[in-house]
Amino acid sequence: LIASLVPTAVRVLTGYKGLMVVRRDLGLYSFKFALLHFLIFAGLDYRFDLELLWDALAQGSRNIIGAISWLLLLVLALTSTKQAMRRLGRYWRPLHRLTYLASALAVAHYVLTFKEWRVAPVVTGIVLVLLLVVRMVPLLRQRSTRSRQS
Repeated sequence: LIASLVPTAVRVLTGYKGLMVVRRDLGLYSFKFALLHFLIFAGLDYRFDLELLWDALAQGSRNIIGAISWLLLLVLALTSTKQAMRRLGRYWRPLHRLTYLASALAVAHYVLTFKEWRVAPVVTGIVLVLLLVVRMVPLLRQRSTRSRQS
């Protein structure tokens, strides 16, 4: 999921747009990975027993955060087709900004998986923050340009 944010950061920092063509594929791969992660969790750990799964969800914030992130990824995957883009029109882009929230929740889920601090989840969080900061640069430029024009 973090990798799907890289093409935009590269475009912002360098102007190179060549990676933008893989952005949707990376997002869909992240959904497939999350789906596989959930199926392994639900199948191997809980044998698809809905009552046990519900209890596991109620046990802690890690599972709730993971479930919310997965649901966001599901919505994003379902609306990633050209047909969905046409149907949603101007609402498609704001909807797909939920990628940032899903990413933050996925990193939080990753961090909470361990009882103590680990390097990999912390580094992943730092990378996410850096990618989000880079993404904010054009948005801040647009706002400052608009305020000067008013």
